[in-house]
Amino acid sequence: MRTENVILGNERDQDRDQEQSQARDQDQDQEDQSQDRDKDQGIGMKEKMLAPDLGLELIVLVDDQDQVIGTEEKMRAHELGLLHRAFSVFIYRYTAQGLEFLLQKRHPTKYHCGGLWTNTCCSHPRLHESILIAGERRLREEMSLNILLRSAGSFIYRASFDNGLTEHELDHVLIGEYNGLEPIQIAPLEVEEYCWMHLETLQQELSNRPLLYTPWIKPALQIALEGL
Repeated sequence: MRTENVILGNERDQDRDQEQSQARDQDQDQEDQSQDRDKDQGIGMKEKMLAPDLGLELIVLVDDQDQVIGTEEKMRAHELGLLHRAFSVFIYRYTAQGLEFLLQKRHPTKYHCGGLWTNTCCSHPRLHESILIAGERRLREEMSLNILLRSAGSFIYRASFDNGLTEHELDHVLIGEYNGLEPIQIAPLEVEEYCWMHLETLQQELSNRPLLYTPWIKPALQIALEGL
């Protein structure tokens, strides 16, 4: 396993897609059952994901093998640079000009990397939420797209920012193909704008103007390409 640009796993056969589809169905069943139990007990998902004494969002801490070791309030985890589970989604399409990726520009008020361009969306899964379910949920929340995703691999990176925060993530790269039917509607508090960019142009941009892009998009893009 490598740190920074490390693929933890990158199977690309049809059996993997079938296994992921079955796993998604199982995860959804478990999530539905959990939500039904919580509803009966008067517990909402928002309340489950808040630290009881801080009222803030929790993220999942992991070791370098992606084994859960605990949870921490999101901002505190980024202040301490704690390794945590995350995902990066890449939506793509094929046109007459070649392969294109859907990019978003992060809202300027984001807690880090505001105003930078990055992949379609990214976030953190909830505790006991599968990566695929989390990625599809966040894709709906930020871009209003309902697209089934599949895993392309994962890697660990660490990046520190001028505001004192540090991203230290075990980042799962998820990919999905745009069907051309659904309109893209961005969440205005999360995304400033979006665009489709040809692969060659994106690679040139990342080499020539890296400061306009988030630090994780380049290694994540490489894994996404290997998963196509």
